[in-house]
Amino acid sequence: MASSATLTKVAFVAAIALALVVGLQAQNPFCNLVKSRLGSCIPYLKTKGSGPVPAGCCTQVRTLNAVSTLHAVRRAICICLKQIIPTYGPGAFGAAASVPGKCGVKLPFKITKNLNCDTVI
Repeated sequence: MASSATLTKVAFVAAIALALVVGLQAQNPFCNLVKSRLGSCIPYLKTKGSGPVPAGCCTQVRTLNAVSTLHAVRRAICICLKQIIPTYGPGAFGAAASVPGKCGVKLPFKITKNLNCDTVI
């Protein structure tokens, strides 16, 4: 029988696939899903990265990275991040850029406001 964590990952991948099939637009439920998955990161982003990255944030970043192996999924996540990060105030992009490294996640790109999501691998 599958574990709860495995079922959560499968459900998340299914939701991503559904969003891609329906067609990714700037304002869609997929971005809300990404935002809700990264909710524990919000305090860190709002404080411009002061203090440690919350453990729950690292867990969700690792999960999101693990399930986003397809270029189209990474691109979609990139687009969503570029839309939601600025809503947490000035300095949020700098804080967001530090999260993967502090959580031990290696991304094939750096999170910046000028990131071209079409080139995300």
